[in-house]
Amino acid sequence: SLGILGAIDRLPEREILEVNSLCGHGMVSFTLIRKMVEYVKLRRLTPQKAANIMAKCCECGAFNPVRAVQLLDKMAKG
Repeated sequence: SLGILGAIDRLPEREILEVNSLCGHGMVSFTLIRKMVEYVKLRRLTPQKAANIMAKCCECGAFNPVRAVQLLDKMAKG
């Protein structure tokens, strides 16, 4: 594995990348993930509903909503 090459300083935070990588093709945008985290913090959405919204962006069907709920909870609290 070559790892990540290029301008790695332009990548988002590690937590955002973790959620983005739940889709095999990276189809869940960084902006959407940040927005869903903010909505969970403000209690406008539950983590489950936010994960379901993000799962709709994944065309390959590899997105793991259970893991996304865990990551959203962690990001909203921290």
